[in-house]
Amino acid sequence: MHLSLRAKTIIILSLTLLVLAGALYTISESMLRSQFLELERKDAQENVQRVKCAISTDVNALAADAANSAASDELYAFASGRTNAPLDIDMIDYTMRNLHLHLLVITDSPGNILLARSMNLITHRGSDAPSEVLAGLLASAHLGASQTVPSVSSGLAQSAQALILVASAPLRGTQGTGPINGTLLMGRYLDDTFTRRIQGAAGMKIAVSLLSTDDQPATGGNQPTHNRPASINPTPETDVWTEISSPTVISSYVFLEDVSGSPMGVVKVEQPREIMRVASKTTSFFLFALLFISLIVGGMGLFVTEWLVFARLNRLVSDIAELGRNAKPGSRLQGKDRESELPGLAEAINDMLSALDNSRESLDKEREQLQRILETIGVGILLADTETDRVIDVNPVGLSILGRGHEETVGVTRSSILKHIDETHTAPNEDAGIRNHEWHAYHADGSVIPVLLTVVPLQLGERLCLLYSYIDISDRKLAEKRTRAEIEQRRQREEELVQLQSELRIANKKLRDLSLLDVLTGISNRRHFDQRLEREWARAIRDDRPLSLLMVDIDFFKAYNDTYGHVAGDRCLIDVASALARSMRRPADLVARYGGEEFVTILPNTTADGAIEVAEHLRGDIASLGIDHSQSSIAPYLTVSIGVATAQPTSDVSPYSLVRTADTALYRAKKEGRNRVHYLPVGDDPPPRPTW
Repeated sequence: MHLSLRAKTIIILSLTLLVLAGALYTISESMLRSQFLELERKDAQENVQRVKCAISTDVNALAADAANSAASDELYAFASGRTNAPLDIDMIDYTMRNLHLHLLVITDSPGNILLARSMNLITHRGSDAPSEVLAGLLASAHLGASQTVPSVSSGLAQSAQALILVASAPLRGTQGTGPINGTLLMGRYLDDTFTRRIQGAAGMKIAVSLLSTDDQPATGGNQPTHNRPASINPTPETDVWTEISSPTVISSYVFLEDVSGSPMGVVKVEQPREIMRVASKTTSFFLFALLFISLIVGGMGLFVTEWLVFARLNRLVSDIAELGRNAKPGSRLQGKDRESELPGLAEAINDMLSALDNSRESLDKEREQLQRILETIGVGILLADTETDRVIDVNPVGLSILGRGHEETVGVTRSSILKHIDETHTAPNEDAGIRNHEWHAYHADGSVIPVLLTVVPLQLGERLCLLYSYIDISDRKLAEKRTRAEIEQRRQREEELVQLQSELRIANKKLRDLSLLDVLTGISNRRHFDQRLEREWARAIRDDRPLSLLMVDIDFFKAYNDTYGHVAGDRCLIDVASALARSMRRPADLVARYGGEEFVTILPNTTADGAIEVAEHLRGDIASLGIDHSQSSIAPYLTVSIGVATAQPTSDVSPYSLVRTADTALYRAKKEGRNRVHYLPVGDDPPPRPTW
């Protein structure tokens, strides 16, 4: 923002006067404010003491009521148990209403509660005091066995609902000399009704809260809360303190004592800061008076400055303005202008005019150099005025790219030039800075030329212009197109290679699967059996579990093959293999063709009893096929013999010892008559299997 010399002088003078007034105000504030604050603090402390005295008066009245009521012979007899007649509850409730009591408790000598009544002073209805109200109340009031309370005691106590004023008196009868037969306890809650009653008398806001164990105010039930300043640590010796709660309120606090005289609660009194309000008005009046005096002094100073300085300066400015309207190269202030009241300023103006003449010559030379650069640079340059929307200039390269002449370009509207550029792109915001775009420029002959366009906002004096620079990127676009084509061809070849690799993996997997299957039966072959036996043997060693193996042989298969032919024999092998595979219930079990009419089954984690049971099921399943076998000497249908072996694998024993034992067990099953199961444990060296 441009300010005149007169305005700057006024601002400096005004700030000087304001600083002076502020300094005087600060001095008065520091002298008076502390005195007003001390006066306000003392007034707040006196008010909270008055509230405490009002509460103490209420406590004393409650103690007197307790003492008078405890002198009743009827209560004395009731507490001592010398009468079986119950107390008149209506009379008790009537007494509580008249004395404005919330709670009345009668205990016997051991401290047992004989009667506990609660009164709602709003509805004037009494009821038995709930146990949660009595919980902790007697202990909080320092009441144990009644005989330890020789006289009336009163103070603050705590119940489950709120803080309560209590008074207790021993039950001695009307004479007051007998033994203590119990205690009468009266209580009055420090609730909203109680605080409103005292608050109405004092004319200020009052709140009462419990003092917690860490000297911080706590909340109980409906009791109000307050926050004590952390910098103040009140003690029973200094039990009154104050704090500024807000700019308009001051708070004061005082302790309330329990029955034993120890601090238990805190009274908080909030009152308006009237003293400081009056002090603020006094200080404000003093400040306004200082400002008024400052304005008078400032006005006089401005008048003197205007008469001595600005009137003479205006005459010189008028002469300079006249020179500016009729200025020519070499013009200077002459005659009376140089003999004015401010000769030094006139000389400076003449020096400035000389410097401007020199700068004008330098600018003319630089303009010629810039024009030669624009004509020889290999980038198209176009300058347009954003206000008139017309082209100011364009260099020869730019004209060549657009295929237009200089005369038909300069002076025309910018839109008539930009319409030859792809209209899907809009011109950048003049305040957005440099923007680069790949646009399609349309040559005058209608051909499309890809260009890289840069737009730069340019401030030329008072005018905002846009400088467009663009280059032909046809060769780069052609190279990018060839590169994209090569990338696409490479991607297609890579996809074809990936497809071939996937097909090769599938084919290899099929070959591996075929190499592990028996061609005729479709179950695992001998090779797969050998691999699985090695793995299951190692797993059984690691897991410390048994491994069983079944060796299955078709009875009299050679006779079957000779009688029914090889085709039927192959069909028989397929049916037996399918039945064996169906009988396997667990995924880890394996059935394989061992050779010829022999089959083998691996049963991981299977004991000898379990393996024998599985073998019997297999034998029954084969028999249930009902395949005719007229040449069998043991049954009219096809049967099998099974050898069973079970081992507890160890690293120093070969897994093929299990195969040899199962083979020997099969031999013994055949020797014993076929169509049966025979079991042998792995351990003892079995006799070699004979050939048959």
